Amino acid sequence: MIYDYSPNTYNDNLIKQLNLEELFVQLQIKYKSSLEKFLMKYVKFDSLDELIKKKILFIPEKKDISHNFYLENSTLNSKYLFLRNNIHIENLTKKDIQYIKSCLFDKKYLDDEFILKTIKDVIFEQGDTVFYGIPIEKNEVNSKSLVFEFVYDDKLCTVTESKQIREFYNNISSSLKSFLEESLNIEVNFILNDGF
Repeated sequence: MIYDYSPNTYNDNLIKQLNLEELFVQLQIKYKSSLEKFLMKYVKFDSLDELIKKKILFIPEKKDISHNFYLENSTLNSKYLFLRNNIHIENLTKKDIQYIKSCLFDKKYLDDEFILKTIKDVIFEQGDTVFYGIPIEKNEVNSKSLVFEFVYDDKLCTVTESKQIREFYNNISSSLKSFLEESLNIEVNFILNDGF
């Protein structure tokens, strides 16, 4: 599968040097699903969808997710919230890459200790800030942070529904940010993708 990455900050030369081209996406998916499993020990992301139902909020989900690495390979069990960081397998040591390869074709996840040891090398970007998606101010966040994206299709909403969704997003993202930053000792950021 060929994916569109935004931002595309992967080091293609390093990927080639490490002979990762063939397995790169599979290694990314293994790491991403293991990281998400680790994060689900702190937050039940599917409870977000349950909360939306309880509040009787109309939030149309984004249906076209093909070629979107972040949405298509999510294991967070939410129709709206996705882990948005790029997964830089190429930044790992050969030993760490070999460990992921050894887990690639079985059903086990990478262990939590490995995730904690490598998370910053894998998800952090270079520089001070990075744009996730279109390079506009609302998509710019600290490059050294865990990033989540709240995605929905605003084209299907009325003005009132859009306002309710944004209020809901602001409340949820604020409380999750505080909780996760305290729990994980890492900066957490949220971006809103309204489908436009």
